[in-house]
Amino acid sequence: MLVLATDQIDHVIAEKHNGATVLENLALSCSFCNQAKGSDIASIDPESGDMVRLYNPRIDDWADHFLFEVEGGVIKPLTAIGRVTVKLCFNNI
Repeated sequence: MLVLATDQIDHVIAEKHNGATVLENLALSCSFCNQAKGSDIASIDPESGDMVRLYNPRIDDWADHFLFEVEGGVIKPLTAIGRVTVKLCFNNI
């Protein structure tokens, strides 16, 4: 079995931004997404130009912000949070 990426434990709010290493601030992340996100907690929304926080799996519902299109395997953003997260985390996968 070929494994392209394994999951990593990620700080939702990075330690360098005073994020604690506690269960409430940790999430399982694919290694590609985790490396792309780095310590970022927000980005510029390509549609509005506003600074918008990234998707937080501890407080956000995935289906509110993203749609997965099976045909083509594309993650489509539905909100500003979705747009900045897709731009930052999924564009290089």
